[in-house]
Amino acid sequence: NEGAGIQKLEKVSAEELKEELIFMALRLSSGMRNEIFQQHFQKNLDQIFDEEKLQKLIEQGLIEVTPESIRIPDKSRLLTNSIIEKLCGILI
Repeated sequence: NEGAGIQKLEKVSAEELKEELIFMALRLSSGMRNEIFQQHFQKNLDQIFDEEKLQKLIEQGLIEVTPESIRIPDKSRLLTNSIIEKLCGILI
């Protein structure tokens, strides 16, 4: 029976979509690109995080931020889940 898979559609809020995008993108070595975020939310990455708390994560070496992206540096890869949780906690 070809093509008889079950498909489930689930509506998610903008906030849930934002968190899901962060969760998925930061698992990539290239990180989360600002361009992609703008396409979905019409905001820059620097507009969605508490700036002071984001700066603390940068100072701790947990994330790297450029005008084009936010990424988890290779040396912090083992902490990916924890870093993503921290980023989702400082969304504004």
